[in-house]
Amino acid sequence: MEEEIYKLIMTLILTLFSIVLSYTIKHLDDALKKSKVKTMKFKNDEQRELYIHAMEDIDTIAKTTVYAIEQVIGKKLKDDINSGYANYDELKDLSTFAVDKISKTVSKRNMLVLESHLGDVDEYIKDLVEHNVVKLKRDLYK
Repeated sequence: MEEEIYKLIMTLILTLFSIVLSYTIKHLDDALKKSKVKTMKFKNDEQRELYIHAMEDIDTIAKTTVYAIEQVIGKKLKDDINSGYANYDELKDLSTFAVDKISKTVSKRNMLVLESHLGDVDEYIKDLVEHNVVKLKRDLYK
């Protein structure tokens, strides 16, 4: 009986997490739209190209990181969630690991370019991670 209640609670937590991720995706899409508008306001083509390259670079790194983590621990994590052994702190730690890995992988020049246009790059990276997790889940569980 306790195991069933625990599984129900974990399912509710994961559902809530999915809802939060959906809102995050909407927020990220809005930020990307604003970002595209900002690219039109650059003083010259060189600045615009640097920004576009930095955005493409961080997006690729985020996607690669999320997919790599899923390949390494995805099945175990899913099994742990289904059996009731995974908890929210483990999921949060995994997200923090992904953000740190991405931050260290993006070149310093691209980080500077992104900071000058986005402000808090770490917050943007968190949104990217969440966005890519949702995309991955959608792709895997169609």
